[in-house]
Amino acid sequence: MKVEGFKDWLAEQLQKRGVDVSRYDVASGLSDLAVRGEGAEYRLRIVRTSPPGGERPDDANAVQRPAGTAIEVRRPD
Repeated sequence: MKVEGFKDWLAEQLQKRGVDVSRYDVASGLSDLAVRGEGAEYRLRIVRTSPPGGERPDDANAVQRPAGTAIEVRRPD
């Protein structure tokens, strides 16, 4: 499945479960999903591959990422 198809599928699955899902612009010509609830917006970054220096596909260890690299949380002031 290509990344845009996955984003559409994920948005549909979340919306079926009552989650408020929208798109936001990451960069020119690139958008991603945002979900809202409990007074916060969670901006998801869905990528095709692991980041440079990321985990090998055959590595059985759990994925570990530095805080703030996968989901951005914004709370209203």
